[in-house]
Order: sequence, then C-alpha cells, then structure tokens
Amino acid sequence: MKKMEHQYFGQLNLVTTDDVEVIWEKEIQGIDTCFWLGKNVELSTGRLDLYAQFLENIDDKIKEARKTLIAYLKDDSYYIDFHIEECGLEDLPSDITEFVSK
Repeated sequence: MKKMEHQYFGQLNLVTTDDVEVIWEKEIQGIDTCFWLGKNVELSTGRLDLYAQFLENIDDKIKEARKTLIAYLKDDSYYIDFHIEECGLEDLPSDITEFVSK
C-alpha cells in the first residue's frame, strides 16, 4: 500500500482504485474540504505544501472572495436579484454586503 506522510495532512493513502479518490477530508470553517487524487498522478510534497498553505490561510481567502463578490454584485446584481425573485427567496437580505456575508 503506497502512503505518504505530511505535516499538515497526516498519513495519506495514495492507492486509487477508481479514476479519482478522496485521500483527505476535513471540515474547515464549516466547509467540507477534500483533497482528490487522480489515478496515475504522482503527488509531490510541494503540491501538498501549497494546498496546506492555502488551507492555513483560508480565512484570508474567504475575506478576499467576499470582497470580490461584493464588488461584482454592486456593479451588476441582476443574476442574484433574478434568482431571488424567481425562487421566492425574498427573505434573503437585499443589502449586498449582508447577502454575501450570510
């Protein structure tokens, strides 16, 4: 059985029986987070380190994504407004910043 040890992810089983396998999963900030490995893909410590660094800084990434989404929706909220109306979700916040923060 092929395995790899990583400081952040712990011991990973690198054997894939399907085309793709989930080799690590954890809930982070309420988000189900997975690391998928494709069959015949050589996984490097460098790739794991990059993903670990991303996950360790996930709070900053979430803030950055929200900031970008707020700017986008302030510029053009048609898509969201349309779906809120069509799906009968009028109880959602109409303020864009509040909406994105939910």
